[in-house]
Amino acid sequence: VRVGGPGGFLSPAPDGPLRAGELLLRTSAASLGVLLFAFTTPMSDLLPRLVRAGVPAPLVDVALVTYRMSFLLLDS
Repeated sequence: VRVGGPGGFLSPAPDGPLRAGELLLRTSAASLGVLLFAFTTPMSDLLPRLVRAGVPAPLVDVALVTYRMSFLLLDS
């Protein structure tokens, strides 16, 4: 969509469908990459790496407690 111009206040952009398709493919690939990472990496491996990467330890501890509590909630 193009705002303003000779076609009126809102008009279709000349390469709009192409850009929309590129955006859809890019966002789909990024989402699938994040889902693949989330489904294949255990939290017990991920959280210590976050501390080594510079994330504050108390924040990682809160994430670990939240993760454990969510499974306790599912079990009860």
